[in-house]
Amino acid sequence: MGVWRMTFAGNTDMDVQGVYLRQMIKEIADKTNIIGQVKNRRDGKVEVICDTDKKTADEFYEKIKNKADKERIKIKREECTPPTNKISEFNGFQIIREDDLKEMVWALIKRLGSRWLRTK
Repeated sequence: MGVWRMTFAGNTDMDVQGVYLRQMIKEIADKTNIIGQVKNRRDGKVEVICDTDKKTADEFYEKIKNKADKERIKIKREECTPPTNKISEFNGFQIIREDDLKEMVWALIKRLGSRWLRTK
């Protein structure tokens, strides 16, 4: 057992954030009884931290990649780093959300991009 960190990135922030990737990952985790968390990072990536053995972490990772392909979520680069030595205190699997309103506004600004800024 160990705490695994996985990061998912796309060609742009919109490839992995604002496309329900975190919800999809949570659903896969719930079905496979994996505990941990998923969150958007400020650098545009989505990060998963889970407490499990290597075999299960590898299977979870593959399920996420396969489901993302089916959902046409563009994943350009992925990582799965070895477990850390810290002891996990997860209870189930959760989506970590910053202020939901802030997250929605940020996603809207990213989608509208410079078109929105030019109209102001």
